[in-house]
Amino acid sequence: MTTSVPVPALDRDLIARLRFDVIAASWTTDTLETLLSDGALSALMRDSRLPALVELAGVTDPAATLTRFFVLGQPERASALDAALPTLGAAGLETLGLAATIDEAEATSALVVTRGCGKFAPKREDAQAGEGASSPKTPTLPTMHDPDEEAPEPEVESDPWMSALYDLRPHAATLPGGDRDWWVTSDPGGDAHRQAPGGRSRDGRRRGDADAAGHDRARVC
Repeated sequence: MTTSVPVPALDRDLIARLRFDVIAASWTTDTLETLLSDGALSALMRDSRLPALVELAGVTDPAATLTRFFVLGQPERASALDAALPTLGAAGLETLGLAATIDEAEATSALVVTRGCGKFAPKREDAQAGEGASSPKTPTLPTMHDPDEEAPEPEVESDPWMSALYDLRPHAATLPGGDRDWWVTSDPGGDAHRQAPGGRSRDGRRRGDADAAGHDRARVC
């Protein structure tokens, strides 16, 4: 995984697709307040993601997928992002610079497995791998290759893991022209990261009342 994070691309067509998809998914502050309990929202204000992760574990609703991925920082399969953002897709997120493909090891280290009322448990695949490691392996003979043959193409995972490079979440405000919804991206761990979805900022304003001109924020759509 690269150490530097690319700046999000300002591609109007892809941003329009992203906006269309998040609106179709009803990924708004009101929806997040429905998906998450008051306790989970309060925990997010204290930088605690676990209650929200427990409540959203196994939920396949597009809004839940986007919340886990962008707000809670959990890796998701490309197929899950394709389902949540059918117009943009996982490839579009990567082109915009909002997400990147990661390998299995990186995904395993980043995933928070919530089972048994929030207790951590190894995944079934990991357990099976551990069982296989305990049994002796049969030695295999080396495979001979014809030097004149072309080297096989490296295998590309058909459904790779993806990781969000930025925090992206819905904002809402009541303006003179009526209620407005938009989506703002920020650096992971920035000030926006310390606000619960649909909550209020530290100065009491509803999230979204402030403009998006902060150093670590940018209005996407």
